[in-house]
Amino acid sequence: MRIRITQLLFLAGILPVMLFSQSENPYAANIEKLKLLIDERLEQPGGDTASAYILKEIRSNCGNEYICQRDHIREVLSYLWHKGAFPAGVPIAKEEERLAERYGDLEDLIHANEGLSGFYYWLNRMDKVYYYLEKLVVLYEKAGMHHKVIEKKFHILDAKVWRLEDREALRGLFKLLDESIELGHELTTARIREKLLEIGVNMDSTEMVREQVEALENLVLADPIIHDEYTIAHVRAIGRANLLLKEGKLKEAKTYYQKALDIVRQFKDTGREVAILHTLARLEWESQNAARAKVYLDTAFIYADRLNYRSYLADNYELKTEIAAAEKRFEDAYRYLRLQNIHKAAQDSSSARFNPSIYYLDLEKRQLDAETEKQALELKLSKNRFLTMIVIVSLVILLALGLLVGLQKQRQGKRKIAEQYSVIQQQAEQLKQLDAAKSRFFANVSHELRTPLSLIAGPIRTLQKGNTSPEKQEKLLAMANRGTKDLRHLVDEILDLGKMEAGKMTVSLEATLVASFFQRYFSQFESLADRNGIDYRFHIEIGKEVVVQFDREKCRQIIFNLLSNAFKFTPAGGQVRADLQLKDGQLRLAVADTGKGIHPDDLPHVFDRYFQSNRPDATASGG
Repeated sequence: MRIRITQLLFLAGILPVMLFSQSENPYAANIEKLKLLIDERLEQPGGDTASAYILKEIRSNCGNEYICQRDHIREVLSYLWHKGAFPAGVPIAKEEERLAERYGDLEDLIHANEGLSGFYYWLNRMDKVYYYLEKLVVLYEKAGMHHKVIEKKFHILDAKVWRLEDREALRGLFKLLDESIELGHELTTARIREKLLEIGVNMDSTEMVREQVEALENLVLADPIIHDEYTIAHVRAIGRANLLLKEGKLKEAKTYYQKALDIVRQFKDTGREVAILHTLARLEWESQNAARAKVYLDTAFIYADRLNYRSYLADNYELKTEIAAAEKRFEDAYRYLRLQNIHKAAQDSSSARFNPSIYYLDLEKRQLDAETEKQALELKLSKNRFLTMIVIVSLVILLALGLLVGLQKQRQGKRKIAEQYSVIQQQAEQLKQLDAAKSRFFANVSHELRTPLSLIAGPIRTLQKGNTSPEKQEKLLAMANRGTKDLRHLVDEILDLGKMEAGKMTVSLEATLVASFFQRYFSQFESLADRNGIDYRFHIEIGKEVVVQFDREKCRQIIFNLLSNAFKFTPAGGQVRADLQLKDGQLRLAVADTGKGIHPDDLPHVFDRYFQSNRPDATASGG
C-alpha cells in the first residue's frame, strides 16, 4: 500500500508562487473589500465567470497605476487559488501577464505564467500547462534563475516519464538531479528525488526508493519547518512510509503518513492533504477499521468536492463503494459506484483532451516548421542582403561616375568660363583701343577740317573788308569755293564711314574709261610734288579704250587718300610711285613711297576702322 502522489508534483512549484503576503501591502483595506465582493459574486449562478467583474473592480480601485493593479491582481489570484475558483483565475492571470509584458516586468511575467500553469492544471488543460511551463523555462533562463529552469524542465519531463513511458526522459531526470545538486538548490533537488522515488515505487525498485529517501532524510531542515522546506519534509515522510509499507510495517507506515498529513495541514496544502487522507483511509480499511476509514474519506471528500478534484472524487467513491458492498449496503454501493463512474468519465474526458504523445509530436512538428521557416527567412534575407549589396555597389558606382562627370563638366565649365573671360578681356581691350582710336580719329578729322575752313574763312574776311578789285574778288571767291568743295569731300568721307559701320554703304556703278579717269586724278598731284621737292611718277598699263564699271566717287576717294598719305609721309627728296594695272579682270592700284613707312607692329591693323598708330614718332603727323 502506498500514497499516490503523481499529480501533486506540479503543486510543489506552483502553489508557493500563488501565496502573496499582504502584511506590507498598502492597498490591504481595498483588497479585503474586494474579497468580500468576490465571495458574493462566486456564490451567484455562473460565479466561475466572475473574472470580468473582478477586473472591473480592480481598475476602478487603481485606474492606470501599474503597481496598484499588480498588487491587487496578486492578492486576488492567491485568494481565488485557495477558493478553488480556477476558471475565474485564468483571465486574471492573463491580465497580469498582459500588464507585465506592457511594462517589461520580468518578475511579474514569471508570476503570471506560474499562475496560469497552476490554474490550467486544476482545470485539466494539460496542453496549456505544458505551454506555460515551456515559456517559464525561457523566462527563468532570461532571469538567470538556473535552479528554476531545472525545476520547470523537471515538470515537463515528468509528463514524458509517466504518460509516454520515455526512458530517455528518465535519464533526463537523473541529469537534472545532478545539475540541481551542483547548484546547491535543495528544494528542487528534493522535488526531483520525490519523482524518482515515486518512479522507483512503481517500478518496484526498492533500491531506487531507498536511495532517494535516505538522501532526503540526510537533509538538515529548520525547526520549526519553514515554508520553503515543507515539501522536503513531506516528501521524505511519504517516501519512508512507502518503504515501511513494502516491508510490511503497517503501523510504522501509518505513523509517517500521519506525520506527512500534519506537515501539509500546517501549510494548508489541500491537494496533498486529500491524497494522504485517501491513503490513510485505505490503510484503515485494510486494517479492518472501517469507522476510521470513513472519517478519512469524508474529510477528503469535502476538500475534493470543494476543489472539484475529479480524480480524487473517483478514488473516494471507489473506496466508499467497496466499504458499502462489504457492509451489505448495496443501495449505497450502487449509488457510490454510479458517482464514481461519473467522476471517472469526467476525468477521462478531461485527460483525453490532452494527449502528451500528440502534444510533443505536434511540438516537434511546430519546431521543425519554425526551423524550416527560419531557414527560408534566412535564405530570403541572404538574397535580400546580396541584392541590397548589389544595389548599394551600383549606386556607389553611379555616384562615383556622376561625381567624375560632374567634376569633368565643372572643369570644362571653368575652362570655358576662363576662355570666355579671356575673350571678354580681349574684346574689352579692343573696345578700349577702338574708343581711343575713334578719339584720335575725330581729333585728326577736326584738324583736317581746319584747312578747308581756313580756305573759306580767309577769302570771306578779305571780301568783307572791301576795297578789292573785281579780279581779286573773283580769285578770292574761287579759293573759297575750292575750300567749300574740300570741306564737302571731308564731310562725305566721314558720312561714308558711318554708312560703312551701319552696313548701308551703296555702290554706284558707271561705265568709265579707266585710263583717262585715273590720268586726270594722278596728274593733280604733280604740282604738289614740285612744291615739296618729291620725285613723283605714275604709270598706267591699261589701254585708252578700256571701259570698266566702277563707282567713280569712291575710286576718286581711294586715289586721293592713298596719294595724300604718300606725299604726307614722304620727305623732300623722296619718291612717290603710282601704278595701275588690269589683271585677271581686276583693277590693281599700287602706291609706294620712300617715307618712313608703317611700323611692323601696326601692319596687322591697317584695315581696322579708325585705327591710327599710337607710336611716339607718329604723333606729329597725325597718323
